[in-house]
Amino acid sequence: DAASSATLHDSLDDCKFCPAGRSFVSNTSECAICPAGQYQASGATLHATCGDCPAGYYLEDFAKEASKHDEHDDCEPCLDGTRSDEGERFCEQCPAGYRTVQGNTSQEIPTTCEMCNNGTFQSNSGKPTCEACPAGQFSKDGGEPQMYCIKCDSGRFASGKGANQCDKCQPGLWSLGANSSCEQCPK
Repeated sequence: DAASSATLHDSLDDCKFCPAGRSFVSNTSECAICPAGQYQASGATLHATCGDCPAGYYLEDFAKEASKHDEHDDCEPCLDGTRSDEGERFCEQCPAGYRTVQGNTSQEIPTTCEMCNNGTFQSNSGKPTCEACPAGQFSKDGGEPQMYCIKCDSGRFASGKGANQCDKCQPGLWSLGANSSCEQCPK
């Protein structure tokens, strides 16, 4: 109103309250629908601002429908194998060699991707867990994502699943490699 009339500024009723799903822009313009990744649940807040969906959640609508931004429950949880930061429009897949883990939230929502541990691998992106290496194979953390397991060399073995190294065969025993045990040398 460009302060043209004193009667427009003489009571609390003249103050601008934005409805839920919208945020305050200025005294002279309409409240704007919250952007993607944000919501605003209160319809009784002066100069309302939109807040971010928490990490592990997303809100896809790109400021088209206020009703999709008017409560916390409009933020959708990321699916297993995906993650998001606060205020995101989409969740992203964890890359191969990683799994999703719960971050610093009180809920069981995956919020971060973590490299597979020693003895495990994940060859596909977007998976929530890592798989144990089969017997006769291993993986170890070398600062690289574990996308596959390595077969044990000749003369070595890994007896069980989830090995992070291959052991040497004892004297008098042998292995061609990728085995779960060593065999007695022929006499």
